[in-house]
Amino acid sequence: MKNVLFFLLCLNFIQSFAQSNCDTVTNRILMMGDSWSSIPLGFSTFEQNLDRFGYPNIGMYSNTTDLSINGAVTSDFLTPAGKSAVQTALLANPTIEIVNLSIGGNDALNNWNNSMDSLTTDSLLDAIMARVDSIIDFIHSVNPSLKVFIPGYDFANFGEVIQTHFSPTSHLFYSRWNAMGQPDFIEMNKLLTKASDKFAVLANASSLVYYNNSLGLMQYLHGQTTPLGVAPGGTYPPFSVPFPGGRMDYPTPKIRMNDYIILKDCFHLNFEGYDEFYQYHFEQYYWDYLRGKVDVSFVSEGNQKDGGISSSSIITGGNVAIGNNSTLGNSKGVVSFNTSGISAASVIHRADLFLHRDNQTGILPSFSKALLEVKNGFFGTSSTLEIGDFNSASSAKDTACVYGTVSENGYWLRINVPPSLLPHISNTGTTQFRVSMTDTTDGNMIYFSTGDSLNKPFMDVEYLNPTQLAENKKSFNPILFPNPTSGNQIELGNTEGFKGEIIAIDLTGRVVPLTYNSSHIDVSNLVKGAYFIVLSDQKKKATIKFIKL
Repeated sequence: MKNVLFFLLCLNFIQSFAQSNCDTVTNRILMMGDSWSSIPLGFSTFEQNLDRFGYPNIGMYSNTTDLSINGAVTSDFLTPAGKSAVQTALLANPTIEIVNLSIGGNDALNNWNNSMDSLTTDSLLDAIMARVDSIIDFIHSVNPSLKVFIPGYDFANFGEVIQTHFSPTSHLFYSRWNAMGQPDFIEMNKLLTKASDKFAVLANASSLVYYNNSLGLMQYLHGQTTPLGVAPGGTYPPFSVPFPGGRMDYPTPKIRMNDYIILKDCFHLNFEGYDEFYQYHFEQYYWDYLRGKVDVSFVSEGNQKDGGISSSSIITGGNVAIGNNSTLGNSKGVVSFNTSGISAASVIHRADLFLHRDNQTGILPSFSKALLEVKNGFFGTSSTLEIGDFNSASSAKDTACVYGTVSENGYWLRINVPPSLLPHISNTGTTQFRVSMTDTTDGNMIYFSTGDSLNKPFMDVEYLNPTQLAENKKSFNPILFPNPTSGNQIELGNTEGFKGEIIAIDLTGRVVPLTYNSSHIDVSNLVKGAYFIVLSDQKKKATIKFIKL
């Protein structure tokens, strides 16, 4: 019982600390590479997608001086100056967890020619991959726990862009296309497909490297809705090509190539194209990673159990309506979850609500907090919406941190459930939340999807089981000291030959791998704050509260 009480006190302290620091921006991603890094950097593409998925408090660090460089090739990051730039950036930003590495494209385009046979092309690409691997090795020499994400590229459009230009030979990219032997779309796309396959092999060799194939993305999203300006001509509709992979006989549609007014780019996407490119990567990788350790996710029940409600009416139209309507007055949003899947022995450590914007009226409010109310069970007399739900009693309420501008339809709002509300999430049935905007200016309304839509509200829950911790403590009782500390190392004692994994879990549920030896743990990459340090192997596990000053 003593262990359980201690655990609950630690949990309460950490949750209180978290609530006071909800708006802190932390750099967790480093972006580096060639123009497929620098152009999105100039467009603020990464920041836009962090906002789109409810994580504007996550920072992405880069620069166009020595990290994201137009025209960069792999060897640029293997010189002493290149290595120094990467090392300086990583050491100056110890909270970085992922390096977004876009490199290798220029190596291929600058050296390949369509007269090369398959073996020569393979040899060229293998040499490029070896240098990419060396860059990754250097990154891990600075910080062995870093993940490396390779977003790759999409197909080019040299043939159509250049040949339909008013003066083909004067086009900025004509000399490059000519040096490659003026390859047609099939030749060009086969080269990029072969490179993609080799990126996949490289990534599969390491648990810390990830590659997401995006070839054919623009073809898939947009099709060729007007006749291609050169052979083979013709059209095809959006969402009709295989993806990933695309069509070998067509380029990326010209509407998604960067436009310099007097000419179109042949290899780089425009603002909208890079936004779609990284939206895809967020859907496939980043969003899941940023959501952190999730023990269970619940999708809202819908079926008239969530929506918008004012003091005088239920707001229809299949939306969770939040704000202030000039006719109906203040509207509160209600979302309902069946949370019976949570074990009775578990103590919820963190929960995040996600709402998907469908529409908005009036002036988009700028807010970072909302009033969130929870009901263990349901508001009013029924789990379905009724007018009385507007003011019916809640189990608890508190001001919640809100993340995301929801400035456009399709953006997600993330609401961090305050610690005071977590004990009221039911483990036997229904849990309902009621959301009110603190900015209730007349006419400002945001309409979010309900559980009856494709983009349903959902809630991520992370919990810890004090019973399991108490059982672990009987047989495995490591000691960390000094604790708290402002230092970069803590001593590790009473570990009985432990050789497993050590991680730190921060206030948001973010997992930070830690390196250690038989007597010390390196905590230099932890910023000030409260953490759970978790030591685990196949036979035992221990969790210890730790404070970095």
